[in-house]
Amino acid sequence: MPAARHVPGVALHALAEVTARWRQDGIRNLPAPLADWLLAGLRHRLESAASSDLPPARQVLPPGWPEAGLGAGIGVFDRLEHDCLAALLRAGGLDGAALEAVHETFSEMRTALAARGGERSATQTVQQALAARDRQLSIATHELRTPIASILLNLELLERTACARGSLDVDSVSRLLAVPSRQLRRLTRMVDLLLDVAQVENERLVLQPEPVDLCRVVHESVSRLAEMAREAGCELGLQGCAPVVGRWDRLRLEQVVTNLVTNAIKYGGGRIEVSTGGDDAEARLTVRDHGSGIAAEDQQRIFEPFERLARSSAEEGAGLGLYIVREIVRAHGGRISIDSRPGAGATFTVHLPVEREES
Repeated sequence: MPAARHVPGVALHALAEVTARWRQDGIRNLPAPLADWLLAGLRHRLESAASSDLPPARQVLPPGWPEAGLGAGIGVFDRLEHDCLAALLRAGGLDGAALEAVHETFSEMRTALAARGGERSATQTVQQALAARDRQLSIATHELRTPIASILLNLELLERTACARGSLDVDSVSRLLAVPSRQLRRLTRMVDLLLDVAQVENERLVLQPEPVDLCRVVHESVSRLAEMAREAGCELGLQGCAPVVGRWDRLRLEQVVTNLVTNAIKYGGGRIEVSTGGDDAEARLTVRDHGSGIAAEDQQRIFEPFERLARSSAEEGAGLGLYIVREIVRAHGGRISIDSRPGAGATFTVHLPVEREES
């Protein structure tokens, strides 16, 4: 029998608390037997790899639940899975094994609900969505597990070094913590992206519009990314920054600029030119690189979640940056276009409607 996994008690306590809230939350409308089954399944998968004595998921699905139909039930499980991941993250118990345990538990329940669904076509659609979700979770698990493993290894090295020497000077501590610090920043960015994806897919991407000068946002973002560009051997610069003021979400616009420039640094290389412009009706943000370019058949695919070009499979990241950019731009009522061909670089242009503050 496989050995039991060591799971922090605080993580199990966090799961117990979140499932208790489900039973009290009328909005989610989750029957108590389902909440109990989900908690038991999560605990089992986290603590042991042995065969489960839980009843099959289909046996605890109440007849007629949910009244709104199959899609509503799948949506409930999607939101509950997000709740679990967020609770584990806050409790410090989110690692690769926990991520897989949560996904496997909810996947079993969604599959049972889909199997009980009505029309064959609807079931096939859900099964396709589940297959895509499995692929996405597999990629996300890999991207999360890599920095976690690096952090643990380097912290163990720090501990062994400290035990061997008896004490460590400031320089040694700084050097030994450099890699974990960098990987923690990477892990934080990945978790933020996954949470953004969850917000988009659950239609909870809320904007906080205010008067914003797009040029100022671009200037600050480019300045912040200059060191990253230098380390990658890229020349990053503003080629024109005409002031354009509109009502947008400043933090989300910073995210758009950061993701586009970071994408150009990773995959474009060479010289990167950023500019802004526009008129009374529309603002434009342009990010141009001089890299290898993007084939026409790939130009729409790269905006889908977890999609990357085949040649960039070794690059860091899970293929979420451009997807988040597209959805933020859409939420503002805008659009993003790309002009590229192989060997001639790529130019991404964001078009935003200018909504001026009412006087």
